[in-house]
Amino acid sequence: MTPCDYHTPEGSEVDELEHANTMAAELFYLARINKVKEHEYQRWATWLDTIPGAGEFFRCISAHEFSDEEWELWQWKRAWYKEVLAQREQSFEVGWQARQWFKQPKKDFRRVKTWR
Repeated sequence: MTPCDYHTPEGSEVDELEHANTMAAELFYLARINKVKEHEYQRWATWLDTIPGAGEFFRCISAHEFSDEEWELWQWKRAWYKEVLAQREQSFEVGWQARQWFKQPKKDFRRVKTWR
């Protein structure tokens, strides 16, 4: 069995696997930009190994050498994902529609003719 082999999860495992894969991608990204401490990295990697499929996914993305173009694409996807999350968090706040659709008041400039 190669490191990138993958087993199909059952129905009850799908949500847990999706969460774990999201955490694996987050851990990979933070490790790549040196924003995670070693003990936190080890703790999360150990947790990922307890979930079938997540540890293998993390090892696959960690073992792959990304080119500059692939890394730039990864960063664009990451920025898009962060923007989507920010929009979702904003949409749960009270009064977000009023802030989103704020109308500027009309400036009432009445034109008055003046005689010369």
